[in-house]
Amino acid sequence: MPTRRAPAVLALLLVVAAGPLAGCFSPPPPPTPDSFVLTDGQGTNVTLRTPIARIISLTPSHTEVLFAIGAGSRVVGGTDFDNYPPEAANLTHVLTNLQVNVERTVSLDPDIILVSSLNNAADITRLRGLNLTVFYADASLVGDVPAMIKLIGRAVGEVANATRVADELTAAIAATSAKVETAAARPRTFYLLDDFGAWWTAGNGTRGDDLISVAGGTNVFSNVSGWSSVSLEAVAASDPEVIVLGLYVSLDAATMNSTSPWSSMAAVQNGRVYRVPDADIVDRPGPRLAEGLAWMTAAIHPELA
Repeated sequence: MPTRRAPAVLALLLVVAAGPLAGCFSPPPPPTPDSFVLTDGQGTNVTLRTPIARIISLTPSHTEVLFAIGAGSRVVGGTDFDNYPPEAANLTHVLTNLQVNVERTVSLDPDIILVSSLNNAADITRLRGLNLTVFYADASLVGDVPAMIKLIGRAVGEVANATRVADELTAAIAATSAKVETAAARPRTFYLLDDFGAWWTAGNGTRGDDLISVAGGTNVFSNVSGWSSVSLEAVAASDPEVIVLGLYVSLDAATMNSTSPWSSMAAVQNGRVYRVPDADIVDRPGPRLAEGLAWMTAAIHPELA
């Protein structure tokens, strides 16, 4: 009587043959989370969808950061102040004359909107009220800028690039600090930001004040708070040894030489009046702050160049 071994043998052969192949296949990786929570610069826990494909920047410094860390191609909206890199000027303006065009912002369907202290708090509240994802990042002092760059990098998925850019800035700040430590003095420095209607300067708690300090100077108005207007009499009494003029200040060294009380100040008498070559490199908290710091250091300590 014939046996029924064939089906059993065939099954065994199939198992043996499949064995080596089975080892070639590993379990599929777990699905990538479609969102994550990141705490922004104001301590708000923001839920961010991934990937971040459409970015709006409402601050020129953030626009610069985004392009520097490789996210520029994903920026769909910016401000009328965006000018660096040059291609940033072509962004759709959702902030013009410091006013947010809410309708245009919504129409661009952003995954994230980056804001800072330069933005109107009411605008930020309104955008959040429309269930748009608003992420705050800022840097009050020079040393805060690298951390801000890294935070933006985490928010938009460019961690490695942001870390590289931030570390380069950190190294530049450290190198400057080491250089000015060798200086014999910290010259009294007056930073005239603007002279439209008043004498505006950078007081305590501002990046301008901190920039002077990191560059090896002593801000003559570190005793005032924030961006403040000061009297000409107070400027004369401080007798600055170095005067830094903002790019758009109408006053110039020639006028100072022939006008009292400017002509009696040490900075004017010794030819130590300098105009910033580019306001953005000293005023914006971004990667180019390294250039601004280098320029400020050379102005305050030309002997260290």
